[in-house]
Amino acid sequence: MNEYSQGHDHDSSISWKPLSEINDAIDSGYYYLTGDIHTTSEWKINSTVALCLNGYSIICDSDTAAINIERGGADNYRLRADETGTITHSDGKNGRGIYSMGKLDLWRGSVAGNQYYVKIDYSSPDDYYDYYDRPVDYGTGIYNGGTFNMYGGSVKDNPINPNNENTASFGGGVYNSSTFNMYGGSISGNHAQNGGGGVCNRYSGIFNFSGGEICNNRSGGSGGGVLNEESYSTFNMTGGVISGNRTERSGGGVSNDGTFNLLDGSITGNVAKDDDYETFGQGGGVSNFNGKIYMSGGTISNNECQYRGGGVWNFAEDKNTTIFEMTGGSIINNKATSTNIFSGGGGVAAMP
Repeated sequence: MNEYSQGHDHDSSISWKPLSEINDAIDSGYYYLTGDIHTTSEWKINSTVALCLNGYSIICDSDTAAINIERGGADNYRLRADETGTITHSDGKNGRGIYSMGKLDLWRGSVAGNQYYVKIDYSSPDDYYDYYDRPVDYGTGIYNGGTFNMYGGSVKDNPINPNNENTASFGGGVYNSSTFNMYGGSISGNHAQNGGGGVCNRYSGIFNFSGGEICNNRSGGSGGGVLNEESYSTFNMTGGVISGNRTERSGGGVSNDGTFNLLDGSITGNVAKDDDYETFGQGGGVSNFNGKIYMSGGTISNNECQYRGGGVWNFAEDKNTTIFEMTGGSIINNKATSTNIFSGGGGVAAMP
């Protein structure tokens, strides 16, 4: 057993220290909670900390992130979280669960029930665009600008009761702009207004998905499960399941306009549908909008869209840069439900 997995065992070869309160001056070491801890500001981690939640919770009582892992040194500062327990906010408080520019290893526990509120001011066009450019509106559960290794645990229900005032625009569960390695665990029940209900991978982000589940997330825009946005972003799927996600626009499971490499795993039971507009809802399983998809394995199955492309919707404004290349895997049992004359493509639909 390596050191990453020993937190819940309190291995006698490691000096574990009880932790009953949190402050920014905690030295590097191994700690376990002795009860729930309420914080009145974000916990800034500027050391290397292994934390066993030990069945308890860290509850932030302020309108800040609960935990802020700072960048520092060649190895960066690091948090290793283990055992059951929750990182969350108290009722009525707004902020991310974790903001990380360092390194984070999540083995167990959950980042859950966080919410983000940013007041929208549309008094001028500049205000409108500034609102969507502000990073505080990205990632309700976790904002990752460092290296995140997810071995287990969950990022879920961020926010618990979504509405237009407590939901991030992009990345309800996770917003990644650096490196995210997901080996297990689940990202589920999260919500974003504009894109990436479960995950938004953006700005040259690399998301490596080899195990676990991204499931039952929802987005008002593209990517109910995953939004892989912008040409320099890469989403690599070599295992795991993306299922039960829903979008009102395109890409119930995955919406891609970067590079999506599908080698293995399952994208199943996702939906792209808008109850108010018949011509919305494209790519029940996967939507490719001016991006590149290389499918050499895996399964896209039993997905549903309202308008076009039950399994895959491929839209190419530029046919020289938009690619959907399938050399393996399967696309089966998907459907498009609309009877509109321009709808169709239960398996795959493409335009132009």
